[in-house]
This record gives sequence, C-alpha cells and structure tokens, in this order.
Amino acid sequence: MNIKTTLLLVAALGFASPLLAAGDSIEEVAHQSGLSVQQVRMLIGARTPYPAYRTSYDRLRKQLIASVGQRRYQELVVQMELQTSGHARTSAG
Repeated sequence: MNIKTTLLLVAALGFASPLLAAGDSIEEVAHQSGLSVQQVRMLIGARTPYPAYRTSYDRLRKQLIASVGQRRYQELVVQMELQTSGHARTSAG
C-alpha cells in the first residue's frame, strides 16, 4: 500500500463514524434511489460478482448519483470499502 492510499484510508476513517451514525443502510439508499438492494450493493461494493454489471453498471451508477448526489455516493463507496477491509482484517487475524 502506498502512502497516498494509506493517507486516504486514515482520512476516511475519521469520517467513518459519522457515516455509520447517519444510519443510511443499503436498504434505505435503495428505497431512496429506486434501485434494488442488489443493484446498490453492486454500485458501492464489488461489482464483478453481479451478472448485470457488464450491461447496466453505468446507467445504474448515474441513477444512484442523481438520487443521492455525487458526494454522498463517494461517501457510500468509502464506507463500503472500510467495512470490506475490516472484514478482511478480522477474518485474516
């Protein structure tokens, strides 16, 4: 991991608590955006496990950003990355 990535993750950790406290679950984001829970997971998490990724990712991403805003979309992606990296650390350790 390079220094830029490390600094980004440290900065994101500083914002993680307020994001988690905001209480936006994937279900709430899906309801707000009109997308399914599976589609939201594909957009803010790992996308390749989803068969629809190749055909609908760009269109659905634009729809989600239009619904929640670019800033909130980026926060959701960071939050998902932090949760995923936390699971990887706990299962490895």
